[in-house]
Amino acid sequence: MTKDGVTMEHGESSKAPLVAPAAAGVNRAVAVVDVFLRFIAIIGTIGSAIAMGTTNETLPFFTQFIQFEAKYSDLPSFTANWFSICQQFDSFCERISGSLIGSFAAMVLLVVLITLSAFALARRH
Repeated sequence: MTKDGVTMEHGESSKAPLVAPAAAGVNRAVAVVDVFLRFIAIIGTIGSAIAMGTTNETLPFFTQFIQFEAKYSDLPSFTANWFSICQQFDSFCERISGSLIGSFAAMVLLVVLITLSAFALARRH
């Protein structure tokens, strides 16, 4: 259709993909890495919570009838004398320390996921 010497075309659309094929592969790889890291972070968080919540150790004192017991629910009282308690209750402190390390690793993964999501959003715009 022409109007005042200018040709106008109506109804044509581009058949070109919205995302280049190479960029689509990168987006798919980022999505797979995102799902994998989320899965690892969830497992790490749940594992750490279970390890901390089920931690207990009994230490015999003088006889088998008198015993000291360390549980997760007693943890606030342990924070003041953490090193002296850990000298007595080795496996308790190892499990609590492992749980804290697992929680920290899951937190780092979640920060990586936030960064990855920010880059993915920035690439779209």
